[in-house]
Amino acid sequence: MNTKKQKKDDSQTSKEKDVNVDNAIEKKVVAEPAVDVEIAEGSDIQFEILLSGLAPKLSTKSSGKIGFELLLDIGNNCQYIRLISNDSGGLFSKKMVKLDDLYEILEGMEEGISFKSSMFQHLITGSANNVSFLSAALRCNDLALILQSEKNQYLHIVNPLLAQRKSLLTKLKPLAESAKK
Repeated sequence: MNTKKQKKDDSQTSKEKDVNVDNAIEKKVVAEPAVDVEIAEGSDIQFEILLSGLAPKLSTKSSGKIGFELLLDIGNNCQYIRLISNDSGGLFSKKMVKLDDLYEILEGMEEGISFKSSMFQHLITGSANNVSFLSAALRCNDLALILQSEKNQYLHIVNPLLAQRKSLLTKLKPLAESAKK
């Protein structure tokens, strides 16, 4: 039987973690990594593409773009994001990240406080670049969940309009012919 690996886990938990932000220790909610589950081809689990886009990389020295998809698990109505391409040819993780876990982290951040891409390291594994690639997607105009900090091109702040962006993304309808298993 053919199987393919997808990230899917409804039993994810959160924990508090001490985070050093601008020399101040604060408690932040950090989602624990999801467990990979084997999903057999032909199973009833289907994902539909809600949005597909290209995000510029964070570095101004790189002209490459990161492709991403926003997916909907039809069975439990959860949204996921996954990276789908790196036009520079480098490695990246195609594992799905649950948007609810991203929202939990972002909503736990203090408004206007800068943070590094490593804030997402519990959600996406593999190469150290994966968190930066995920951040680039979250920062692009299509998603705009985070914004570039004025302090540094590699730092981010939570978009002050996060609630509106979340609402907008939640209302997205699947693209035509997008059902995936």
